[in-house]
Amino acid sequence: MARPDTDAAVGNRSLGHADASGPTAHRAADLHRATTRAEQLRLRCFERLWLQPCAVVLDAGSGIGDAAVVLAGLVGPYGRAVGIERSAPLVDRARQRSDDVANVEFRVGDLASLPFDDGTFDAAYSEHAFVHLDDPEAAMRELHRVLRPGGRFVIVDADHARSAIDADDDELAELLTARLDPGMANARSGRRLRSQAVLAGFVDVDVEVEARIVTDREEYQAMARHPIARRLAEVVADGTIEPERAAAFLADQDTRATHGRFQVTIVSYVVAAVKPANASNGVGR
Repeated sequence: MARPDTDAAVGNRSLGHADASGPTAHRAADLHRATTRAEQLRLRCFERLWLQPCAVVLDAGSGIGDAAVVLAGLVGPYGRAVGIERSAPLVDRARQRSDDVANVEFRVGDLASLPFDDGTFDAAYSEHAFVHLDDPEAAMRELHRVLRPGGRFVIVDADHARSAIDADDDELAELLTARLDPGMANARSGRRLRSQAVLAGFVDVDVEVEARIVTDREEYQAMARHPIARRLAEVVADGTIEPERAAAFLADQDTRATHGRFQVTIVSYVVAAVKPANASNGVGR
């Protein structure tokens, strides 16, 4: 799953053992800022789960396990956090990184077919995972099934088609926004979460929009899966624009970065909901 902690970890692998100075140190600082902001949003989301000591909580799309480890701490030694992730290498990394945390576990599995009994969990959390799902509706139904009646979930996911690049060439900026990452099966996920939750049978569905303004180009490049330069190269390669126009766009971005005018807006949705206290494991219509 593509998550902020995963992206930061990938970036950190490239740092090696370089001296703490120069471009590498600057990139490390950019990654730290990006990760810190993601963690602040994550903690606000955890507050909305209303976790109690001894609760059992699911992290759906757990990546390298950072969120699940925090959740394990919040539910205390008599509670339990379980991470589910379809990537076996990420699960292996999560297990290695959490080896000293007794009340967290990680499993390989598909969010659209969770390997848990009905009503297993008191709460569920998912962060930037639905964006990668071919069948997010099935995953939402599965969250409904594995939550106990009265259980809560919070899902955070982006709508990459609503991101915005500030540029002199507005038309090309819009085109680049529309050039979504081909590796994302569900790049507009955020806007669809509320409807999916209602259809799955959840109630008290609350939606907030989180607009993240990134004004440091190096920070943006550290966190972006599909950066501006790559998207420009694609639209040049397929003949949509001329190379000269792409070069001018990059020059404009260079100028903006140099003079403190760089800006990219990333829009995410935070959706919180409850499984009805009297719910069976059927779903809504």
